[in-house]
Amino acid sequence: MGSPFRPVTPEVQRWLDDAERDGSELVPLARDLFAELDPGADWIVHGDFHHHNILRHGDRFVAIDPKPYLADREYDVPSFLWNPRDSRMEDSDQTERRIAAFVAAGLDDFRIRAWTVIRGAYLRPGYADKIRALI
Repeated sequence: MGSPFRPVTPEVQRWLDDAERDGSELVPLARDLFAELDPGADWIVHGDFHHHNILRHGDRFVAIDPKPYLADREYDVPSFLWNPRDSRMEDSDQTERRIAAFVAAGLDDFRIRAWTVIRGAYLRPGYADKIRALI
C-alpha cells in the first residue's frame, strides 16, 4: 500500500529542523508530541485541507489542490483550525467547536491537538500562544 504516496513523517522531521533553525518556539513541544504520537501512515490525507480548498459542487463538497501524504487522519485538521487566513485562532470557542466537530466525526481529540502543535511549529510559529493553549 502507499505507492505513489509517501509517508509524511520524514517530511515533518525535516520541516521541524527548518523551523528550529528559524527560531520557532514551538519546536521542542512539537518534537515531544511527535515522538509521543508514533505517527501512522495508514491514511492518504489531503495535505492542504482548509476552507479555500473545499468547494461546493452541486449538492456536495469537493476538496481541491491536494498535497497527498500517508499520515494520521488528524494531520489534516490544523490547517482547517487556523484558516481562513484572517482567523489566527483568536476565537478559542470557535477553535474548540471546530475540534469538537472533527471529534464527533470520529477523529481523536489529542491527535488533533498534537498535530496542531507539530504543524504549527513550522507553518504558524506566530500563533505559538494560541496553539500551545490547545495542549
